[in-house]
Amino acid sequence: MTDIFISYAREDKERVRPIVEELEKRGWSVFWDRKIPPGHKWESSIGIALEKSRCVLAVWSEESINSDWVKDEATVAKKRGVLVPVVFDAVDQPMGFRQIQAADLSDWKNNSSHQAFQDLIGAIESKMSSADQPVIAPTPTPGPDPEPKPAPAKTLHYRSPNLKAVTQPALVVERGWFSKIKPKQAAIAVAVVLVVILLFVGLIGRKQEEIPAEQAPTALSTPAPLDAEAVKAKQEAAARKKQADEAAKVKAVVRQKAAELKARQKADSLRQVREAKLREKNEAAQLKARQETDARKQQAEEAA
Repeated sequence: MTDIFISYAREDKERVRPIVEELEKRGWSVFWDRKIPPGHKWESSIGIALEKSRCVLAVWSEESINSDWVKDEATVAKKRGVLVPVVFDAVDQPMGFRQIQAADLSDWKNNSSHQAFQDLIGAIESKMSSADQPVIAPTPTPGPDPEPKPAPAKTLHYRSPNLKAVTQPALVVERGWFSKIKPKQAAIAVAVVLVVILLFVGLIGRKQEEIPAEQAPTALSTPAPLDAEAVKAKQEAAARKKQADEAAKVKAVVRQKAAELKARQKADSLRQVREAKLREKNEAAQLKARQETDARKQQAEEAA
């Protein structure tokens, strides 16, 4: 298993090399060679390294933000939860990755004591420590104790002058006051109990008929389980909505910046017009003052 996988544009290879050297000094194995050996496919070399790595660095630069390879590899790392973004140039991360804080190495001069580089090392250690934690299976929760089965009901056996044998359920039969009841009285008691039971059952049936159809439980009220395609379509729709919301936010920011620029230009234009008018007014006043001075001087000379 590779410790760190670095995703970058091939134009940034020499800029990535110092990072690789610093990481290897700390004893980590780094996969950053983009060449696929002859006879191998992407899935069997770069793809396996990407899936098995404990941490993935996505290096964003002016070249890599337009690279589909870097975006795809960063997407895989993001889904696995092992992505650590790194920014080389003064660029924004692609859409879908801007919510993840990136290590800014735009002014890094291969100095291991650089604060942003130290933050990067800390983020890598955190990702790899999370990847090393074992998965603990949940402890099964003991279920409730089974309910005790009710004891079988005892039955009453007696003879009646009109019937050869009668068998009816009874609470306590073997001994006690019930054993002294005459057969005729027992038959009447049983009939009364049956009538009460029938009345109770009829009352329950009437209550059930009074329940509105919309409240009655039916098989159609059970929601059908979503299949995998429906879940996938729902997730894709949510992703598209999120992208559209982010694009709308970007457009709103651009419109706001354009409005601010237009307002500043208008204010500068008005200020320049006011300054020009003020200069013309001052120049006219100075010219008038000079003319009046010359006129007084000329009158004084004529009077002399």
